[in-house]
Amino acid sequence: MDGVTRIGVSLEPDLLEQFDKHISDKGYVSRSEAIRDLIREILSENEWKDDSQFMVGAIIVIFDSNVTGILEKLGQIQSDRSRYILSSNRVALDDGRFMDMITVEGKL
Repeated sequence: MDGVTRIGVSLEPDLLEQFDKHISDKGYVSRSEAIRDLIREILSENEWKDDSQFMVGAIIVIFDSNVTGILEKLGQIQSDRSRYILSSNRVALDDGRFMDMITVEGKL
């Protein structure tokens, strides 16, 4: 096989049986393919867990404006965290309900 390195893996019989069932359930053609996918998944998850990574995201808040103090509370929360907020948009839904869409950025 070009471009790959062979390694050996030792597993307890019960774990191997569970892994083989997983391979069959997911439709993998080989153990190697399944192991490669698992390794990629773990590495990808660890990248997302790295708190030094710069991230962007959206926060969606649906609220009833008739609730006493809700507008002030939401305004204060956004004001306190303004350094992370790129934009905010409010959409009227119905009967005093609104949806705020807040775009944020920063390190985790």
